[in-house]
Amino acid sequence: MHNPNRHIHKDTSTSNTNFLCVFSSLTQFLYAGFAKHQVDEIDEKTFTYKYTLIEGNGISDNIEKVSYDIKFEGSSNGGTVSKMTTTIYTRGDFEIKEEDLKAGKEKVLGLYKVVEAYLIKNPDAYV
Repeated sequence: MHNPNRHIHKDTSTSNTNFLCVFSSLTQFLYAGFAKHQVDEIDEKTFTYKYTLIEGNGISDNIEKVSYDIKFEGSSNGGTVSKMTTTIYTRGDFEIKEEDLKAGKEKVLGLYKVVEAYLIKNPDAYV
């Protein structure tokens, strides 16, 4: 049964293996300066990272929390592909509009591109 209070979005992007450290550090910019995350799981063997936005500008009266599940996989060109699933937990019968989901996806993809460009120019960052 579909839970109306969960909105799941999946995305795949190319990234550097150091991506996670920089991406997590820069999410404050995405949320206009304030974001509190809870680390749910880090698995260095499977290259997975799960965390939840629990406070900050990304949380509102209508959104309880936002969970992120990130997995890194090797690519054929020697780089890394990151796959991220975002789950938004809403309160009550609130529904997120499709255009708001698209706008959020564009923000995240923009941030991915900034981090990726930085790490390509600075491969020793966050090693």
